[in-house]
Amino acid sequence: MTLHIFNPETDYALAHGKRQYTAPQAVRKLRQSLAALPAIWAEPGDCILLLDEYVDTPYSRIAVERGVDMASAASIRSMVIDRVVPWGWNPDIAARLERLGVDTALMPDAPALSKLRELAHRRTTIGFHQFINAQIGYGCVDDVPAELRDIEAVEAWLDQTPDSYLKAPWSSSGRGVLHTPTMSRSAVLSWAKGIIRSQGSVMAEVASTKSIDFASEWVCAGGKAVYSGMSVFNTDIRGGYSGNMVAADDVLRREIGQHTEMLDDVIEVQRQAIDKFIAPYYNGCLGIDMLCDEAGRINACVEVNIRHTMGFVAMSLYRLTGREMTFNPLTFKGL
Repeated sequence: MTLHIFNPETDYALAHGKRQYTAPQAVRKLRQSLAALPAIWAEPGDCILLLDEYVDTPYSRIAVERGVDMASAASIRSMVIDRVVPWGWNPDIAARLERLGVDTALMPDAPALSKLRELAHRRTTIGFHQFINAQIGYGCVDDVPAELRDIEAVEAWLDQTPDSYLKAPWSSSGRGVLHTPTMSRSAVLSWAKGIIRSQGSVMAEVASTKSIDFASEWVCAGGKAVYSGMSVFNTDIRGGYSGNMVAADDVLRREIGQHTEMLDDVIEVQRQAIDKFIAPYYNGCLGIDMLCDEAGRINACVEVNIRHTMGFVAMSLYRLTGREMTFNPLTFKGL
């Protein structure tokens, strides 16, 4: 049986780096409300581990309809589990499962989790940018993200690039992202100091006027990256995720193709980059967020999310229903 877990705090737990992590209340509430989200991609007979008290949601109803079990931690010990699929791996979820008696052979070991933490740091985008731009050589955004390790470097960056994004090294779904013109300089510096103090640095990117947000979705297995499909999504002014377009992959590709003619070239070079930087060390899902700017240039690596993504959820939802729709996990009403 496959055990699925929705643990959206995974990036923050990676930042913490220890075997015990308590997510902020807002993230715990999200985890509880979307606990049964894996019912969309799980197989009948699989099980979803509920990390919080059960609540009735559209996803829990889908689980019942599809024959996917939901179980509390207390009932896991009696189950025969041969595969574990969390939203994302980190030391905390591995330690939780170990305490519940799940076979440690089904989880990444401590060195693999340490390497995953390193790869999930946003500095990974720097190497991806350099590799992709060198391979393609045309039509890509030239600006490479910078890692700023002290507040003096942040001040110098802001002097040169007043319209930019500062990002925490580990965060997700637009959290930990600050668009600098939306706050006073003193507030930006205070925020950056806090991130540097807690995570060691802050990532900086030049802002651009985008025409579309999209992503490529992959699975790493056996040291190689396998393309799964495309994702088209929406974000708010702060970069926070607000929903996905659910449609067949060819429909999504046509949508992206209205903004760039480079997609096939970019996907191939991304595959090479994943094979070089990530696939030798990681098995599982990952997504690479991208955007096109209004000049038609492509930023081929805004983020590398080494975990499940809402793009995978959207793909699974289309396979399940065959219907086109706009999907927001917080407002979804059911099948």
